[in-house]
Amino acid sequence: MPSSPEDQIPVGAPSAEDQMKAYLDRIFYLSDTTNNRGYLMWAEDTVREYKNYYLVPRIFITVSTVISLPLNILCMYLIVFYSPTHLRFYKYVLLNISVWVFATDVVAIIIFLPMPLAEIFAAYPTGLAEPLGPIAGFVLVVIMVFLFGEYLMALLIAFLYRYHSLKSDVVYIFGKKMSKIHYYIGMILLTAVPPGSMGVAMSLTYSPHEELRKFTLSIRPELVPVIDVFPVFGLHKNRVLVACGVNFFWVFVWIVSVTFCIVGIVNHFREHKAVMTSFTYKQHLQLMKALVVQAFAPIALFAVPLGLATIGTIFGLPGTNDFIVLHFVAMSLHSTVNSLAVILLIAPYRKAVRSVFRKVYLSNYSVSNTA
Repeated sequence: MPSSPEDQIPVGAPSAEDQMKAYLDRIFYLSDTTNNRGYLMWAEDTVREYKNYYLVPRIFITVSTVISLPLNILCMYLIVFYSPTHLRFYKYVLLNISVWVFATDVVAIIIFLPMPLAEIFAAYPTGLAEPLGPIAGFVLVVIMVFLFGEYLMALLIAFLYRYHSLKSDVVYIFGKKMSKIHYYIGMILLTAVPPGSMGVAMSLTYSPHEELRKFTLSIRPELVPVIDVFPVFGLHKNRVLVACGVNFFWVFVWIVSVTFCIVGIVNHFREHKAVMTSFTYKQHLQLMKALVVQAFAPIALFAVPLGLATIGTIFGLPGTNDFIVLHFVAMSLHSTVNSLAVILLIAPYRKAVRSVFRKVYLSNYSVSNTA
């Protein structure tokens, strides 16, 4: 027979952790709580309540992803096989964006899809990575942040490419004439430095299990069974602040750079519209519209919800778990917005889709008439 809870309370002046341990013992009637059936049931019931509470948004995320992934694949297929001659170089820029969007969706939604525990600075994966343990969940957070950085930089490279392709005058920086090799080096640096620094900063935020358990005992002891039974990983609060600072710095730089490109492109249109043919002007306008919508998606559906969730987590605001879940709801839409912007706003891809639908419709119509 296990000893009573009163016998297990330390004699003398117990530490805060010992007091919380005694509290858990009173609940589950065993000092070895990890082997206690009641302990396991408590953890499972808590997680089940979390999942049931967020059932509707999780279903929405699943449905949205089921739609967005095939749409993204269609978008990449159109870019590769239906790009006209005048897009022979720019199609690789568009494809670069779609690849990073697709990768972000797969990692964040299908493999990761976390259940947030913002009150203890923790989460655990409920996607395909759930059986892989807490370390895998944390690695996925780092990868997700890195992919988001690559996604942003792919969009910035597209804007820089559009801006550079329109500007016929020579550009000088610090008195040095910019050549193609300088632009290539710049693109390589954009692809490596911002996403890499964002990923590295996030990789330093991991909180070991014992540290997380001690922290949870001090503020939310009823969640200790959850972090003991499920693959929950923790984040170090102060290091998260640093990582968020790095991330938001690059987002700010991205916004300023994209704004600069948009202003430059619009001014160029105004100055040279009279000398452009109607076809050339329409082509540039189509690409510009698609790119602006693509740029809107990560800010409105990714960065802003993530910023709200981060502020709520840092300051312990009520409803922060809701913000985090809504962030993933919004994020599940960005891939669809990106794909539709390319397919519907760029004429060659729109015509290709319309042609395929027309062929399918006529084929079904002829079969039904024959029958």
